[in-house]
Amino acid sequence: LSLARIWARELQGEPRYPWLYDGIAVAATGKWWGTPLASWVAHLKTAGVMPGVSELVDSRSVMRMSPHILHPARGFFFRFLMRGPMKSKGRQLWSGAPPGNKDLPVLFAKAVQKATVETAKARRDKPSVTRKGRSKLEVMRAPFRHGVALSDRATVDLHSTYVSRAVQDQLVRAGELGADAFSVTVLAASFRRDTLVELPNRFLSSSASDLALVNALNAGRRLKMGAMLIMQPLGTPASTWGDGGVLTDLETREVFWDRYEALAVHYALLSQLMGVDILCIGSNLREATKKISQSQGLREQQGEGWKKVIRKTRLAYKGAITYAAQLVELKNVEFWENLDFIGVNFYPRMAKQGVVPRNGVVERACSEAIEDAITTSNRWNRPLLFVEVGFPARSDSWNRPTVPSGDEDGEEQMRYFELFAEALHTPRLDNNVLRGIYLWNWPLYGGADPVRRSAFDLSRELAAPVLGAVFER
Repeated sequence: LSLARIWARELQGEPRYPWLYDGIAVAATGKWWGTPLASWVAHLKTAGVMPGVSELVDSRSVMRMSPHILHPARGFFFRFLMRGPMKSKGRQLWSGAPPGNKDLPVLFAKAVQKATVETAKARRDKPSVTRKGRSKLEVMRAPFRHGVALSDRATVDLHSTYVSRAVQDQLVRAGELGADAFSVTVLAASFRRDTLVELPNRFLSSSASDLALVNALNAGRRLKMGAMLIMQPLGTPASTWGDGGVLTDLETREVFWDRYEALAVHYALLSQLMGVDILCIGSNLREATKKISQSQGLREQQGEGWKKVIRKTRLAYKGAITYAAQLVELKNVEFWENLDFIGVNFYPRMAKQGVVPRNGVVERACSEAIEDAITTSNRWNRPLLFVEVGFPARSDSWNRPTVPSGDEDGEEQMRYFELFAEALHTPRLDNNVLRGIYLWNWPLYGGADPVRRSAFDLSRELAAPVLGAVFER
């Protein structure tokens, strides 16, 4: 796309309207991220997010909608103009000539509808050719997932490690220990109250660019590993956690839900483009899932907020959807029936602060937490995923495993995973409802540098051998 923009500028000079850069670049490729342009525009139409002519030519739209909506729509519009109202008049359009008369919006809408009908027919005739990735039914019927959660840490030059060549090497190493699935996580925030910031620049809105995420997803695809994308929305543009106590009133919550919906649609579209198996639409959002008793207005707003986010996500993405709840959050979530999996971040509390529990105590705490999750799964008649299972290599994290505490101690991390494996493989009547686990976290730098090493890294010599025991199911 960048090369097409450069050539257009060199040949014709600066365009009168900035949107023409996007239009000519996408139209020249005829595709959007590997998907035929007309097919992707048809998807945007059926998802209810295809913009009209006025939005396409508005320079402010770049701050209002996902680039996976705006850029391909502009490319399709440019191609429409060159084949119709502005045929043989490309130079005049570039120089500022009006693209058409008052009938233009209607004519363009008909072109979009035609593309939608033709794409639907092509999918009926050759579904295996037009579909990217596995179908939702295939994902739901897949064997038990033995997954690792890839850990993204910024490099010294502030690049996401998801863009590194080491991603595939580390996935190969995980595969040698039994992994057949993986997840990537992105933290994202919108900077505008009622619109979506354009997201390719991760410094503005996300921990990893879309290109970095795609590099990691493609690495896993080459190894035939199942992929899950985890979107973790932040409560504010200042990077407050989603459950950081910022959702205090109707107005604050309205801002949150507007931003959340826009982010969900963006990553749903990215997941659709990349053929991702499972999209996790959030985690660490206890403020947005807790039961509200003091205000009827807040309860209704929260319920409608989740319904709208899930509905818009489903329109934009045809794969399986989950949400990653904390163990203490499981019973509060009231929208499990609208998702495909019950998702859990598995970090049970096993002792009081400062107490090192015996093996039996740890195994019993893990077993009770597993059984609670299975009970929730049965209640909602949904299969279960442990989206994160982790424990830090620290000596005093038994009270709050999510917070590394104490001296570095890889043996305690190894002990936890050995006892978790014992609890996991204990025979239960309903064990089959658990359909996968993702171990947090699998680093991408190789694990040799102690400065860059995270407390949760599973690359330590002591921890890696126990993964086989966890994955033996």
